[in-house]
Amino acid sequence: MFPEQTRALEFLDRKGSQATTETLRAQLRHAFTTMEDAFARVEPHERELSPGSGKWSAIEILDHLAASHGPAVPQLRSLLAGSSPGGVAIPADLQTPREQRGSWEQRLADLQAIHRELLALVDQAHDDLSLEATAVVEMVVKVPAENGEARPVHWHESLDWKAFVQVLRGHTLQHRAQLDRALEAVRGGDAV
Repeated sequence: MFPEQTRALEFLDRKGSQATTETLRAQLRHAFTTMEDAFARVEPHERELSPGSGKWSAIEILDHLAASHGPAVPQLRSLLAGSSPGGVAIPADLQTPREQRGSWEQRLADLQAIHRELLALVDQAHDDLSLEATAVVEMVVKVPAENGEARPVHWHESLDWKAFVQVLRGHTLQHRAQLDRALEAVRGGDAV
């Protein structure tokens, strides 16, 4: 295991499993709100522009969040009920085929509805809920490659409901930063 993986798991234990429900609730709400606000500020002409070769456009980031967070709703519901759900939550690089994606407005409405469902579940949670049930999440961290550049490492990890919520928050914030970088490139004239 790479040190970056160990640090990620230690973070999820400290800031997820050991955190209070109230802290997790506030952090998740803040992450979702700032992400939705950022999407609301994307101009129509910027939505489909790629910031560079192999990099996601704003619509692809939006679609990924809606496609990956949607299945997290029943998985979190299961965890809060004390049952371990099947499958893998938040698969990396999940995308809806372009022809099936729908409009920007529809995908944003989808994401907002998913966020409301997730927040409603966390609003009903409390610190006395068991942490025994776990969900399998695809984790991704960047580690130094031999050439000095960062490369992603993927693995599956079983997480309790609090760590799961922290992963949802972290996933959202990572893509918020990705959106900021994409818009900076697009607005700077680097789009393709």
